[in-house]
Amino acid sequence: NRPMVMIAPHQNNLDLIIGGLGIPARTVSLGKIQLLQIPVFGWFYWLSGHILINRTNKRKAKYSMEKVTENIQGKNISIWIMPEGTRSRGRGLLPFKNGAFRTAIDAQVPIIPVAFNTYSESVDLNRLKAGKIIGHVLDPIPTTGLDKGDAPRLAQESWEKMKAKIAELDAEVFNSN
Repeated sequence: NRPMVMIAPHQNNLDLIIGGLGIPARTVSLGKIQLLQIPVFGWFYWLSGHILINRTNKRKAKYSMEKVTENIQGKNISIWIMPEGTRSRGRGLLPFKNGAFRTAIDAQVPIIPVAFNTYSESVDLNRLKAGKIIGHVLDPIPTTGLDKGDAPRLAQESWEKMKAKIAELDAEVFNSN
């Protein structure tokens, strides 16, 4: 019932569907401005209150992240961010950018890592039994008392915890087949 910054890996376009199934009420996601170029979906995404960021313009990106912080604090909402910044497409968990962690620190809200098995390798949508996807919500990582200088350490700590959990989930899916 309190605001948070939720982070999750970005494997492919299925992330929006898979992640969307477990997002709590009053949560919006952060997406790239190019989503507006996708007819219907992009417009629906924006009109639904999700936040768009122009990552190619550093000044505009910083402004967008400041607005995210204002929304977290002023509207009591949570934000869903994929801190890798791009789809990994089966290359494993990519390094995290610091924006999600700076935002959580600025808003003084916990970071909630959410891990999924590497489903880009285990799911085939062309089959009747497409495969198995397992998600796990990790323990909250507090940001109380931290400052922006702590963001890289927080990003690395989150990355390590998610990487370990993804390896566990991958083993679980592999062993269940």
